[in-house]
Amino acid sequence: MVTRIKPIRIPSDVSQLPLDYPFGNRVSESLEEYAKRQGMSLGAIKKRADRGQLPILQDGPGAPREVNLYALFLQARYQAERYVTMTLA
Repeated sequence: MVTRIKPIRIPSDVSQLPLDYPFGNRVSESLEEYAKRQGMSLGAIKKRADRGQLPILQDGPGAPREVNLYALFLQARYQAERYVTMTLA
């Protein structure tokens, strides 16, 4: 069985970001910045990215990887909405 991952479309205009989007006009940040903000080592963040546990953006082979903040936001929103739906049922 092959699992297909639905691509996340990042709005091309930051004014189209949701009003509750917590990262301002940034849709990505470097692995180093993310590691520092999370209080984790860069190695730990790289391992999470390598394992597919952290959504990343990369322009092409050999290009620097960045953490996809918009995807993280959408994941958190989905989980919150799912939790609320489950607790109200």
